[in-house]
Amino acid sequence: MNNSNVQAFAAVNKTIHYIPHGINKIFQNINAIITRSQQLKEILFKFNNDLKILKLKKNKIKEIYPTVFDNLYQLEWLGLKENECVNDVKNNRAGVLELINIVKEQCMPDFISEINKLDNIIDNQNEAVKSLKNENEQKSSVISALETKIGNLSKSQK
Repeated sequence: MNNSNVQAFAAVNKTIHYIPHGINKIFQNINAIITRSQQLKEILFKFNNDLKILKLKKNKIKEIYPTVFDNLYQLEWLGLKENECVNDVKNNRAGVLELINIVKEQCMPDFISEINKLDNIIDNQNEAVKSLKNENEQKSSVISALETKIGNLSKSQK
């Protein structure tokens, strides 16, 4: 597979602070960038105009420069849920977001539905992991308490 065949860049639950500057040059036909829980802080460059999906959920983006959107004529879906910049983007680029929402509702409901299902699965898995960690911590506490009691009993019998 060569770089011209790559159409999507996705990263989930990794630590990526910046989307690489050269991603447009390396992957010339890329039309989707999806990140989730990446600690992504900012977007520093313009994307190419073929990008159709830009989903950056649960990152730490504080600011998106308006020029990022300048070449995104084909953008059909912009997702910025759970970022620090959401209000700023809505205030500055309300028209872009409105247009994207219209296109999203009319053209991509099945695709968006599938992505939302995957998001829900990931959320459920993350919750299950948290629950198991809590359960393990509780069991560890009980085991520690029992070990302490056994140790105390052993000392008292001596």
